[in-house]
Amino acid sequence: LFHYEASPTSRSVRALPLYWHSRSPKRDTTVVFPLYWSTTSGENSYRHLIPFYGVHREGDWYTQRFVFGPVYLSTRDTRTGLSRHDFLFPLFSTRVEGDKRRSWLIPFYFQKSDGVSRLTLGSLALLPPYYVRTVQPGRERLHVWPFYGSSHLGSYREYSVLWPLIRFGNDTEKDTSVSHFILYYRARDGKNTTSLFFPLWGRHTTPETTFDGSLFLHWYDHDKTKDSTQLSLIWLIPPEISLIRYHREPGVLKHGFFPLYSYSSNEAVDSLEWTLLWPLFSYSSRGEVARQTGFLWKVISYERTDQESYDFRFLWRFIRKSKTAASSTFEFNPLYYYEAEKGKGSYWAILGGLFGVETEEDGEKNFRFLWIF
Repeated sequence: LFHYEASPTSRSVRALPLYWHSRSPKRDTTVVFPLYWSTTSGENSYRHLIPFYGVHREGDWYTQRFVFGPVYLSTRDTRTGLSRHDFLFPLFSTRVEGDKRRSWLIPFYFQKSDGVSRLTLGSLALLPPYYVRTVQPGRERLHVWPFYGSSHLGSYREYSVLWPLIRFGNDTEKDTSVSHFILYYRARDGKNTTSLFFPLWGRHTTPETTFDGSLFLHWYDHDKTKDSTQLSLIWLIPPEISLIRYHREPGVLKHGFFPLYSYSSNEAVDSLEWTLLWPLFSYSSRGEVARQTGFLWKVISYERTDQESYDFRFLWRFIRKSKTAASSTFEFNPLYYYEAEKGKGSYWAILGGLFGVETEEDGEKNFRFLWIF
Protein backbone atom coordinates (compact mmCIF):
# COMPACT_ATOMS: atom_id res chain seq x y z
CA LEU A 1 0.00 0.00 0.00
CA PHE A 2 2.76 2.42 0.82
CA HIS A 3 6.30 2.47 -0.46
CA TYR A 4 9.14 4.96 -0.29
CA GLU A 5 12.58 4.64 -1.85
CA ALA A 6 15.30 7.27 -2.42
CA SER A 7 18.84 7.40 -3.78
CA PRO A 8 21.14 10.22 -4.83
CA THR A 9 19.71 10.05 -8.42
CA SER A 10 16.16 8.71 -8.04
CA ARG A 11 13.06 8.65 -5.85
CA SER A 12 9.93 6.48 -5.76
CA VAL A 13 6.83 7.00 -3.59
CA ARG A 14 3.62 4.94 -3.78
CA ALA A 15 0.47 5.29 -1.67
CA LEU A 16 -1.85 2.93 -3.54
CA PRO A 17 -4.31 3.49 -5.05
CA LEU A 18 -4.26 7.29 -4.69
CA TYR A 19 -0.71 8.41 -5.28
CA TRP A 20 2.28 7.41 -7.42
CA HIS A 21 5.52 9.33 -7.84
CA SER A 22 8.68 8.18 -9.60
CA ARG A 23 11.74 10.24 -10.51
CA SER A 24 14.91 9.21 -12.31
CA PRO A 25 17.52 11.01 -14.45
CA LYS A 26 15.51 10.14 -17.62
CA ARG A 27 11.89 10.19 -16.46
CA ASP A 28 9.65 11.88 -13.89
CA THR A 29 6.09 10.59 -13.34
CA THR A 30 3.44 11.73 -10.87
CA VAL A 31 -0.13 10.36 -10.62
CA VAL A 32 -2.86 11.46 -8.22
CA PHE A 33 -5.48 8.92 -9.20
CA PRO A 34 -7.74 9.49 -11.05
CA LEU A 35 -7.58 13.27 -11.63
CA TYR A 36 -3.98 14.27 -12.12
CA TRP A 37 -1.35 12.68 -14.39
CA SER A 38 2.07 14.12 -15.11
CA THR A 39 5.00 12.62 -17.05
CA THR A 40 8.29 14.20 -18.15
CA SER A 41 10.79 12.39 -20.31
CA GLY A 42 13.62 14.44 -21.69
CA GLU A 43 12.07 17.38 -23.57
CA ASN A 44 8.64 15.69 -23.72
CA SER A 45 6.10 16.33 -20.98
CA TYR A 46 2.42 15.46 -20.43
CA ARG A 47 0.10 17.11 -17.85
CA HIS A 48 -3.55 16.15 -17.41
CA LEU A 49 -6.14 17.32 -14.91
CA ILE A 50 -8.98 15.02 -15.93
CA PRO A 51 -11.41 15.96 -17.40
CA PHE A 52 -10.74 19.70 -17.33
CA TYR A 53 -7.36 20.34 -18.82
CA GLY A 54 -4.34 18.71 -20.47
CA VAL A 55 -1.11 19.84 -22.09
CA HIS A 56 1.60 18.09 -24.09
CA ARG A 57 4.96 19.83 -24.70
CA GLU A 58 8.04 19.00 -26.72
CA GLY A 59 10.87 21.35 -25.76
CA ASP A 60 9.93 24.98 -26.20
CA TRP A 61 8.66 24.62 -29.80
CA TYR A 62 5.62 22.29 -29.59
CA THR A 63 2.55 22.66 -27.34
CA GLN A 64 -0.81 20.88 -27.50
CA ARG A 65 -3.59 21.76 -25.04
CA PHE A 66 -6.87 19.95 -24.25
CA VAL A 67 -9.89 21.52 -22.55
CA PHE A 68 -12.58 19.07 -21.44
CA GLY A 69 -11.06 16.28 -23.54
CA PRO A 70 -12.19 16.59 -27.20
CA VAL A 71 -14.29 19.72 -26.62
CA TYR A 72 -11.39 22.05 -27.41
CA LEU A 73 -7.93 21.24 -28.74
CA SER A 74 -5.13 23.74 -29.45
CA THR A 75 -1.85 22.83 -31.17
CA ARG A 76 1.21 25.02 -31.90
CA ASP A 77 4.56 24.14 -33.47
CA THR A 78 7.05 27.00 -33.95
CA ARG A 79 9.31 24.84 -36.15
CA THR A 80 6.71 24.58 -38.94
CA GLY A 81 4.59 27.61 -38.05
CA LEU A 82 1.68 25.30 -37.20
CA SER A 83 -1.33 26.73 -35.38
CA ARG A 84 -4.42 24.53 -35.08
CA HIS A 85 -7.68 24.80 -33.14
CA ASP A 86 -10.43 22.13 -32.99
CA PHE A 87 -13.79 22.39 -31.26
CA LEU A 88 -15.88 19.23 -30.87
CA PHE A 89 -13.70 17.66 -33.56
CA PRO A 90 -14.50 17.10 -36.39
CA LEU A 91 -17.34 19.65 -36.26
CA PHE A 92 -15.04 22.69 -36.20
CA SER A 93 -11.37 22.87 -37.10
CA THR A 94 -8.93 25.56 -38.21
CA ARG A 95 -5.30 25.04 -39.16
CA VAL A 96 -2.49 27.41 -40.23
CA GLU A 97 0.92 26.09 -41.23
CA GLY A 98 3.16 28.52 -43.04
CA ASP A 99 1.29 29.67 -46.16
CA LYS A 100 -1.22 26.80 -45.88
CA ARG A 101 -4.60 27.43 -44.26
CA ARG A 102 -7.58 25.17 -43.74
CA SER A 103 -10.79 25.57 -41.75
CA TRP A 104 -14.27 24.06 -41.64
CA LEU A 105 -17.54 24.17 -39.74
CA ILE A 106 -19.49 21.04 -40.64
CA PRO A 107 -21.90 21.12 -42.47
CA PHE A 108 -21.87 24.87 -43.14
CA TYR A 109 -18.42 25.95 -44.23
CA PHE A 110 -15.07 24.78 -45.64
CA GLN A 111 -12.02 26.77 -46.76
CA LYS A 112 -8.55 25.76 -47.90
CA SER A 113 -5.64 27.81 -49.27
CA ASP A 114 -1.93 27.32 -49.88
CA GLY A 115 -0.77 30.87 -50.53
CA VAL A 116 -1.28 30.40 -54.30
CA SER A 117 -4.84 29.09 -54.59
CA ARG A 118 -7.92 29.10 -52.38
CA LEU A 119 -11.09 27.03 -52.19
CA THR A 120 -14.19 28.06 -50.21
CA LEU A 121 -17.40 26.02 -49.83
CA GLY A 122 -20.51 26.93 -47.88
CA SER A 123 -24.16 25.96 -47.47
CA LEU A 124 -26.99 26.06 -44.97
CA ALA A 125 -27.02 22.52 -43.59
CA LEU A 126 -26.38 21.07 -47.07
CA LEU A 127 -29.38 22.94 -48.50
CA PRO A 128 -29.33 25.58 -51.28
CA PRO A 129 -27.97 28.10 -51.77
CA TYR A 130 -24.48 26.61 -52.06
CA TYR A 131 -21.49 28.89 -51.92
CA VAL A 132 -18.34 27.85 -53.81
CA ARG A 133 -15.29 29.97 -54.50
CA THR A 134 -11.90 28.97 -55.93
CA VAL A 135 -8.98 31.32 -56.51
CA GLN A 136 -5.89 30.30 -58.46
CA PRO A 137 -3.26 32.25 -60.38
CA GLY A 138 -5.01 33.70 -63.42
CA ARG A 139 -8.39 32.17 -62.62
CA GLU A 140 -11.24 32.63 -60.16
CA ARG A 141 -14.62 30.93 -59.79
CA LEU A 142 -17.57 32.01 -57.64
CA HIS A 143 -20.95 30.27 -57.34
CA VAL A 144 -23.88 31.04 -55.10
CA TRP A 145 -25.89 28.19 -56.55
CA PRO A 146 -28.55 28.27 -57.93
CA PHE A 147 -28.78 32.07 -58.10
CA TYR A 148 -25.49 33.28 -59.50
CA GLY A 149 -22.08 32.20 -60.74
CA SER A 150 -19.03 33.81 -62.31
CA SER A 151 -15.76 32.53 -63.71
CA HIS A 152 -12.64 34.48 -64.65
CA LEU A 153 -9.92 32.68 -66.58
CA GLY A 154 -7.34 35.13 -67.83
CA SER A 155 -9.26 37.54 -70.06
CA TYR A 156 -12.26 35.16 -70.25
CA ARG A 157 -15.38 36.13 -68.26
CA GLU A 158 -18.37 33.85 -67.72
CA TYR A 159 -21.60 34.37 -65.75
CA SER A 160 -24.26 31.79 -64.97
CA VAL A 161 -27.60 31.07 -63.33
CA LEU A 162 -28.59 27.52 -62.35
CA TRP A 163 -25.04 26.48 -63.31
CA PRO A 164 -24.33 24.59 -65.54
CA LEU A 165 -27.77 24.95 -67.20
CA ILE A 166 -27.62 28.67 -68.06
CA ARG A 167 -24.30 30.46 -68.67
CA PHE A 168 -22.82 33.15 -70.89
CA GLY A 169 -19.16 34.02 -71.44
CA ASN A 170 -16.82 35.97 -73.69
CA ASP A 171 -13.14 36.79 -74.18
CA THR A 172 -12.57 40.11 -75.93
CA GLU A 173 -8.84 39.51 -76.33
CA LYS A 174 -9.20 36.10 -78.02
CA ASP A 175 -12.50 37.00 -79.75
CA THR A 176 -14.42 34.05 -78.26
CA SER A 177 -17.88 33.73 -76.71
CA VAL A 178 -20.11 31.02 -75.21
CA SER A 179 -23.89 30.91 -74.77
CA HIS A 180 -25.60 28.00 -73.05
CA PHE A 181 -29.30 27.85 -72.19
CA ILE A 182 -30.41 24.40 -70.96
CA LEU A 183 -30.33 22.29 -74.20
CA TYR A 184 -29.07 25.06 -76.49
CA TYR A 185 -25.33 25.72 -76.77
CA ARG A 186 -23.38 28.10 -78.98
CA ALA A 187 -19.62 28.77 -78.97
CA ARG A 188 -17.63 31.10 -81.21
CA ASP A 189 -13.85 31.16 -81.54
CA GLY A 190 -12.87 33.81 -84.05
CA LYS A 191 -14.44 32.69 -87.33
CA ASN A 192 -15.23 29.20 -86.00
CA THR A 193 -18.77 28.70 -84.67
CA THR A 194 -20.47 25.71 -83.05
CA SER A 195 -24.21 25.59 -82.32
CA LEU A 196 -26.08 22.71 -80.73
CA PHE A 197 -29.63 21.99 -79.64
CA PHE A 198 -29.08 18.68 -77.87
CA PRO A 199 -29.78 16.07 -79.16
CA LEU A 200 -31.85 17.21 -82.15
CA TRP A 201 -29.64 19.62 -84.10
CA GLY A 202 -26.04 20.72 -84.44
CA ARG A 203 -23.97 23.04 -86.63
CA HIS A 204 -20.22 23.76 -86.89
CA THR A 205 -18.68 26.24 -89.31
CA THR A 206 -15.13 27.37 -90.08
CA PRO A 207 -13.80 29.35 -93.03
CA GLU A 208 -13.05 26.02 -94.76
CA THR A 209 -15.77 23.63 -93.51
CA THR A 210 -19.50 23.60 -92.81
CA PHE A 211 -21.42 20.91 -90.95
CA ASP A 212 -25.13 20.97 -90.24
CA GLY A 213 -27.19 18.04 -89.03
CA SER A 214 -30.42 17.07 -87.29
CA LEU A 215 -31.07 13.74 -85.62
CA PHE A 216 -32.08 11.20 -88.31
CA LEU A 217 -33.44 14.01 -90.55
CA HIS A 218 -30.54 15.60 -92.41
CA TRP A 219 -26.73 15.53 -92.51
CA TYR A 220 -24.73 18.08 -94.47
CA ASP A 221 -20.92 18.22 -94.54
CA HIS A 222 -18.91 20.49 -96.85
CA ASP A 223 -15.13 20.92 -96.94
CA LYS A 224 -13.71 23.60 -99.23
CA THR A 225 -10.10 22.44 -98.87
CA LYS A 226 -11.01 18.89 -100.00
CA ASP A 227 -13.70 20.15 -102.39
CA SER A 228 -16.09 17.55 -100.94
CA THR A 229 -19.80 17.66 -100.15
CA GLN A 230 -21.96 15.09 -98.39
CA LEU A 231 -25.74 15.32 -97.94
CA SER A 232 -28.03 12.71 -96.39
CA LEU A 233 -31.77 12.99 -95.78
CA ILE A 234 -33.64 10.59 -93.47
CA TRP A 235 -30.43 8.92 -92.33
CA LEU A 236 -29.44 6.21 -89.89
CA ILE A 237 -26.13 5.49 -88.18
CA PRO A 238 -23.83 5.92 -90.08
CA PRO A 239 -25.25 8.76 -92.23
CA GLU A 240 -24.15 6.93 -95.39
CA ILE A 241 -27.25 4.77 -94.82
CA SER A 242 -30.02 7.19 -95.81
CA LEU A 243 -33.15 7.53 -97.90
CA ILE A 244 -31.69 10.32 -100.08
CA ARG A 245 -27.92 10.68 -100.40
CA TYR A 246 -25.49 12.88 -102.31
CA HIS A 247 -21.70 12.66 -102.02
CA ARG A 248 -19.11 14.41 -104.17
CA GLU A 249 -15.35 14.77 -103.99
CA PRO A 250 -12.68 15.06 -106.70
CA GLY A 251 -13.13 12.07 -108.99
CA VAL A 252 -15.95 10.52 -106.92
CA LEU A 253 -19.70 11.04 -107.28
CA LYS A 254 -22.45 9.19 -105.43
CA HIS A 255 -26.16 9.92 -105.23
CA GLY A 256 -29.35 7.95 -104.76
CA PHE A 257 -32.99 7.86 -103.70
CA PHE A 258 -33.65 4.51 -102.03
CA PRO A 259 -35.14 2.27 -103.40
CA LEU A 260 -35.76 4.11 -106.70
CA TYR A 261 -32.17 4.45 -107.87
CA SER A 262 -28.53 4.78 -106.86
CA TYR A 263 -25.47 5.95 -108.76
CA SER A 264 -21.75 5.76 -107.96
CA SER A 265 -18.67 6.57 -110.03
CA ASN A 266 -14.94 6.69 -109.27
CA GLU A 267 -12.55 8.08 -111.85
CA ALA A 268 -9.44 6.78 -110.04
CA VAL A 269 -10.39 3.12 -110.70
CA ASP A 270 -12.67 3.88 -113.68
CA SER A 271 -15.69 2.28 -111.99
CA LEU A 272 -19.42 2.86 -112.38
CA GLU A 273 -22.35 1.39 -110.47
CA TRP A 274 -26.06 2.20 -110.70
CA THR A 275 -29.35 0.52 -109.85
CA LEU A 276 -33.02 1.07 -110.64
CA LEU A 277 -35.62 -0.12 -108.15
CA TRP A 278 -32.98 -2.26 -106.46
CA PRO A 279 -32.79 -5.23 -106.74
CA LEU A 280 -34.92 -5.01 -109.90
CA PHE A 281 -32.03 -3.84 -112.09
CA SER A 282 -28.35 -3.18 -111.41
CA TYR A 283 -25.29 -2.34 -113.48
CA SER A 284 -21.59 -2.10 -112.59
CA SER A 285 -18.38 -1.71 -114.58
CA ARG A 286 -14.67 -1.32 -113.95
CA GLY A 287 -12.18 -0.36 -116.63
CA GLU A 288 -13.07 -0.55 -120.32
CA VAL A 289 -14.90 -3.89 -120.49
CA ALA A 290 -15.36 -5.26 -116.98
CA ARG A 291 -19.07 -4.87 -116.25
CA GLN A 292 -21.97 -6.65 -114.59
CA THR A 293 -25.71 -6.31 -115.14
CA GLY A 294 -28.49 -7.84 -113.09
CA PHE A 295 -32.30 -7.97 -113.22
CA LEU A 296 -34.03 -8.91 -109.98
CA TRP A 297 -30.56 -9.69 -108.66
CA LYS A 298 -30.06 -13.25 -110.07
CA VAL A 299 -33.18 -13.59 -112.23
CA ILE A 300 -31.24 -12.17 -115.19
CA SER A 301 -27.56 -11.33 -114.89
CA TYR A 302 -24.77 -10.51 -117.32
CA GLU A 303 -21.09 -10.16 -116.48
CA ARG A 304 -18.21 -9.30 -118.80
CA THR A 305 -14.57 -9.24 -117.72
CA ASP A 306 -12.72 -8.70 -121.04
CA GLN A 307 -13.33 -8.56 -124.77
CA GLU A 308 -13.66 -12.34 -125.13
CA SER A 309 -15.18 -13.37 -121.76
CA TYR A 310 -18.77 -13.02 -120.60
CA ASP A 311 -21.33 -14.85 -118.46
CA PHE A 312 -25.12 -14.66 -118.98
CA ARG A 313 -27.61 -16.28 -116.61
CA PHE A 314 -31.36 -16.58 -116.23
CA LEU A 315 -32.74 -17.77 -112.89
CA TRP A 316 -29.15 -18.21 -111.73
CA ARG A 317 -28.36 -21.36 -113.77
CA PHE A 318 -31.66 -22.34 -115.33
CA ILE A 319 -30.29 -20.88 -118.55
CA ARG A 320 -26.61 -20.03 -118.66
CA LYS A 321 -24.24 -19.09 -121.45
CA SER A 322 -20.63 -18.24 -120.75
CA LYS A 323 -17.54 -17.80 -122.89
CA THR A 324 -13.82 -17.23 -122.34
CA ALA A 325 -10.87 -17.11 -124.74
CA ALA A 326 -10.42 -20.88 -124.38
CA SER A 327 -13.86 -22.28 -123.57
CA SER A 328 -17.61 -21.86 -123.93
CA THR A 329 -20.55 -23.25 -121.96
CA PHE A 330 -24.31 -23.39 -122.49
CA GLU A 331 -26.82 -24.77 -119.97
CA PHE A 332 -30.58 -25.27 -120.14
CA ASN A 333 -31.05 -27.13 -116.90
CA PRO A 334 -31.95 -29.89 -116.47
CA LEU A 335 -32.67 -30.56 -120.16
CA TYR A 336 -29.45 -29.75 -121.98
CA TYR A 337 -25.79 -29.05 -121.22
CA TYR A 338 -22.93 -28.19 -123.61
CA GLU A 339 -19.29 -27.22 -123.09
CA ALA A 340 -16.28 -26.86 -125.36
CA GLU A 341 -12.64 -26.16 -124.54
CA LYS A 342 -9.72 -25.56 -126.90
CA GLY A 343 -7.31 -28.46 -126.95
CA LYS A 344 -9.79 -30.87 -125.31
CA GLY A 345 -12.85 -30.98 -127.53
CA SER A 346 -16.50 -30.67 -126.55
CA TYR A 347 -19.21 -32.42 -124.61
CA TRP A 348 -23.01 -32.23 -124.62
CA ALA A 349 -25.62 -34.05 -122.58
CA ILE A 350 -29.35 -34.10 -121.97
CA LEU A 351 -31.26 -34.54 -118.73
CA GLY A 352 -28.23 -34.02 -116.54
CA GLY A 353 -26.18 -36.82 -118.14
CA LEU A 354 -28.87 -39.34 -119.08
CA PHE A 355 -27.36 -39.35 -122.56
CA GLY A 356 -24.31 -37.47 -123.76
CA VAL A 357 -21.65 -37.30 -126.46
CA GLU A 358 -18.01 -36.41 -125.84
CA THR A 359 -16.00 -35.32 -128.91
CA GLU A 360 -12.20 -35.39 -128.74
CA GLU A 361 -10.05 -32.77 -130.47
CA ASP A 362 -9.24 -35.29 -133.28
CA GLY A 363 -12.97 -35.87 -133.92
CA GLU A 364 -13.32 -39.16 -132.07
CA LYS A 365 -16.69 -39.42 -130.34
CA ASN A 366 -17.58 -41.20 -127.11
CA PHE A 367 -21.23 -41.86 -126.37
CA ARG A 368 -22.29 -41.95 -122.73
CA PHE A 369 -25.41 -43.26 -121.03
CA LEU A 370 -26.13 -42.29 -117.43
CA TRP A 371 -22.92 -40.26 -117.71
CA ILE A 372 -20.51 -43.12 -116.88
CA PHE A 373 -21.53 -45.87 -119.31
